[in-house]
Amino acid sequence: MGGKLSLYNDTTQTFNCVVRLKKGGGEKRKLQLGPGETAAIRVDNFNVARDYNIEFWLDKGEGWEEKAPKSGMRQNTDFVAWRNFGETCVSASKLISSPKDFFSDLESCFLARVLQWLRIKDRESYGVTYSKCFVANETVTNLVLHRVAKSEEEALMVCQKLMESGLFVKMMTGQIVPGLKFENKYRFFKLNTDMVNHIGSLKMQSISRKRMFQFKLHAKFAKQSNEKFELVGWLEKKGKLGFWKPRFFRVLPHRSLTSIKKIMYYSDQTSMKCVGGFSSLQIQRVSVPNPKKLVMEVHLPMNKKFTLRAPNAESFTRWREAFESFARTMSPENIVARTALSHYLKGSLLSSFSKRLRVTEVKQGEWLCRRGQASREFGIISAGSIGIFISSRDSKHEKLLCTRGRYDFVGEDIFASAPEDSRSIQALENCVIYTLKEKDCIRLFKRHPMIAQHLRRMFHTGLLKCLESTSLFGKLNILHLAKLRLAVRFVAARANRYVYERDDPAEALFVVMDGETGMIQPVYGMIQKRFLVNESFGEVCAFLPGTTRKSSIVATRNSLLLQIDTRSLENFLAITNLSKINVLHSAAVQVLHDSDFDFFDKLSDEGLRDLVRHHCEVQVFEKDHVVFEEGDVGEKFYAIIEGQVDVLIKGALVRKLGRKAYFGEISLVLQNTNRTATIRASTKTAMLTIDKKAFRKFFAKQQGLMAGVELRIAGAQCQLRSILCHPKGFEYFAMFLEQKDQSRGLHFWRTCCTFRLWATSIDPQPDLAAIQTRAQEIYDTYLRSSDASTIILGEDIRKDIEGDLKNQEADAGSYVAAESEMMKLMSKMHLDNFKATEWFQRLLQYINTGRSSSSSPEAAASVAAAAAAAAAA
Repeated sequence: MGGKLSLYNDTTQTFNCVVRLKKGGGEKRKLQLGPGETAAIRVDNFNVARDYNIEFWLDKGEGWEEKAPKSGMRQNTDFVAWRNFGETCVSASKLISSPKDFFSDLESCFLARVLQWLRIKDRESYGVTYSKCFVANETVTNLVLHRVAKSEEEALMVCQKLMESGLFVKMMTGQIVPGLKFENKYRFFKLNTDMVNHIGSLKMQSISRKRMFQFKLHAKFAKQSNEKFELVGWLEKKGKLGFWKPRFFRVLPHRSLTSIKKIMYYSDQTSMKCVGGFSSLQIQRVSVPNPKKLVMEVHLPMNKKFTLRAPNAESFTRWREAFESFARTMSPENIVARTALSHYLKGSLLSSFSKRLRVTEVKQGEWLCRRGQASREFGIISAGSIGIFISSRDSKHEKLLCTRGRYDFVGEDIFASAPEDSRSIQALENCVIYTLKEKDCIRLFKRHPMIAQHLRRMFHTGLLKCLESTSLFGKLNILHLAKLRLAVRFVAARANRYVYERDDPAEALFVVMDGETGMIQPVYGMIQKRFLVNESFGEVCAFLPGTTRKSSIVATRNSLLLQIDTRSLENFLAITNLSKINVLHSAAVQVLHDSDFDFFDKLSDEGLRDLVRHHCEVQVFEKDHVVFEEGDVGEKFYAIIEGQVDVLIKGALVRKLGRKAYFGEISLVLQNTNRTATIRASTKTAMLTIDKKAFRKFFAKQQGLMAGVELRIAGAQCQLRSILCHPKGFEYFAMFLEQKDQSRGLHFWRTCCTFRLWATSIDPQPDLAAIQTRAQEIYDTYLRSSDASTIILGEDIRKDIEGDLKNQEADAGSYVAAESEMMKLMSKMHLDNFKATEWFQRLLQYINTGRSSSSSPEAAASVAAAAAAAAAA
């Protein structure tokens, strides 16, 4: 239950750290990490609520030296050893750059856990309500039972430290009194709200007495989608003899399983010894025999039940909803209110719909409908789970597409104009389903047209429109969309409720069907990005199953979301024989957009989508897998979708690369290049890859764009084709040859390129006479002359050209061999000399800065057409 700090040295030097007890001495801890090393520090090893000083610095690792190496290189700060801040990872570079901010964040994280267990505003004590204070011994009990502190002694130490810091103030004095002790007794304290507003991340939440309800115990939700409450409060329990006894009830976390809660009751709010209780798994159903008297019954196995009475209506509603969230079955109205139908059906509409539901029990293995049969009833699953099976086009054998559980729907195609009959539905375990038969549905729609409008929009027209409109699935055909809609689950997210939080398991992606959600900025808690209707979020889980969320998503207003879990998406891809890149191309496009490789910024949106859809692949590497070794021949470019990799040179870690980073770009532009470093996945990592063959195929008609990238990456190692395909490169190379009076070969090559493109463009009905005439003109200009200006070609190439001309068979390919030959000759004779001139330096400067050289406008205009032809070549 203690906090754990994972420290990673991401620098190239040795990280040294010394931790000392600030007062009393005697306690001293040392830590030394080489480049790339990681150490886990458990706060359990420190004395809780004690003041420590931490000092750290970087050196070359030549031995332990506690004397300051140089002024300004050593950092130190004070911190308090709180325990329950969870697990936190930090890099050495971050710790050195802002140590005070880091420890302040840890302190804020722990204090938030303490503050939420102070019963300040929501204290029910049968007529006595303390709205501005809390009780010492009650707070200690809360911290221990809810596992914020390990023991009573530790809870007292934490509270004493907070009182000494001025956060807790005793009510009798009304001010901070030095030496005053926080005792486990019936003593009243208040919270110094002015100080709370200046504690780390809590400052941004503007916490005050008016907003202290954020820390009410019953407002802390578990992370399950059905929102199980964790709360405490007074209830009266009816005894065997019919007498009512007040008991203090608590919903406590299980020691190891987060999905299970313990409902325990005590003699009072300060007692740590429970009188009785039961597990959340035991609750079968909740009934309300007398709502006016605020009485509820919690039914357990073996016909046992707890009859409870709440002190007020608010408490009654809160506890009833909490118990019902655990119950195996519940009333039709309550179960509809907990489904996504509650987004559209409210008040009288919800009540009218719920009255027509009937309970149906389905045994494990029973088929609800088989392929070819349309659904005859709509159902809401109250308990158990069902499986939806479909078959692929190539096989009649049905495979599992998805499973649906509690609060999910089945048979929703009865609301569609064309019922779905291409799937089979089977109960995977014993199920309790609240059903609405088709004939009852028709009657309901006649009486309540608004219900018909909402349900048809939700399950038919709105669903299809949303899937077709989102960039994530918009490129799928109608048959694939019909299968995908079967894998969709509906989620209703209330305003200001979290869809998921940072570090939650990434198990599903979402599409906004109605409403709006927002991404929370980790540090300041502000909305960083908004997701509107038909926009998707959480797609990373599809590329990298089993990872955790990197940010929190909150519903900024009441929203209806479409959820597709990772397993269902994998099954869908397997059944339809689609690759992830076909379905998730928009997310992959965003990865290339977000990368720092500015080459992709120059592609149009449509061009980038085409590159991703037809020429990219997604590869997943497990932790410690070597992507490639130093010295391997490079064949691929990599962009990290999610995860992290280590870059090692000669076995030594030099840096780490994470999301948006890329590597391997040199292999796309240079032939037979060796990798200059080893890349190893430090976590499970998903990458978008492009191999050299696919890259060049895509840019076969965009050589001008590719030339700039090749020149920027290759630099002095570039090939002549990259220079000539770039407009500025062609201009500077032509000027270089004109100075030597050797530009005729370049003009011949340019003429051959232009002829080939011209002859190709007039297909498929070529003007053979015009092609023959132009081919003859090129031969007469450059190859027939007997003077020194004649272009010298290989004998075989010349004979092939002359044969095409003699036989009247000239075409677009007649001078292709001459093009290639001239490129080889110019590379051999002039490339090295050109790279040694100022012209080449000007070209590199232009490529890297975008600034034009001092060449004349006339010269640029004279080669514009030739550069375009060369680029297309």
